[in-house]
Amino acid sequence: MRFKVLLILLFVVLPGGCANVKKLTAPSVSIAEISVGDLTPEGRNYVIELLVRNRSKQELPLSHLSLELVLEISDTVRIEEPLSLVLPPLGSERIRLELTGRSEGPAEELTKLSERGGSLSYRVSGELTSPLTDDPLRFERRSQLSPTPGVPGKFRS
Repeated sequence: MRFKVLLILLFVVLPGGCANVKKLTAPSVSIAEISVGDLTPEGRNYVIELLVRNRSKQELPLSHLSLELVLEISDTVRIEEPLSLVLPPLGSERIRLELTGRSEGPAEELTKLSERGGSLSYRVSGELTSPLTDDPLRFERRSQLSPTPGVPGKFRS
C-alpha cells in the first residue's frame, strides 16, 4: 500500500518539478556585413560581421562558435572561434571575424559584383556553445548579400 502511495506521489511531483526546466532556443545568425580588404603576402583579408539574435527571454552566454559560410561564388569557409559573449534577453550582438589568407577568387568576384550591382546568395550554418546546455545550439540561414552603396568592397545582408 505504501509503495502505491509513493508511486502516485512520484507521478504527481515529478512533472511539476520538471516544469521549470526550459530548453534553450538557438539564436538566429545572419551576415550583417562582409568587407573585402587588402591583398597581403598571406592572401586576401576579409572581415565578416555576424548578427546574432537571442530569441529567448533569458540571458544567453556563448563560449564557442563553429561556422560554415558558403557564398555562391567561392569555396566553403569554415571558422572555429572561442567566444566570450552574453546575449541579452531578446537582444542581439555583432561578432566580428577577421580572416586572412583566403583565395583571390572570391575577392575578384565580389569586386565585380560591387561594380555591376546585383546580389549574391549565401548560406551560413553552424553551432554555438553555451555553458547553460550540453547540447550545441544549431543555426542555419540562407539569404542574399548586396553591395553597400558608395562603399566599394563592402556587402550587406
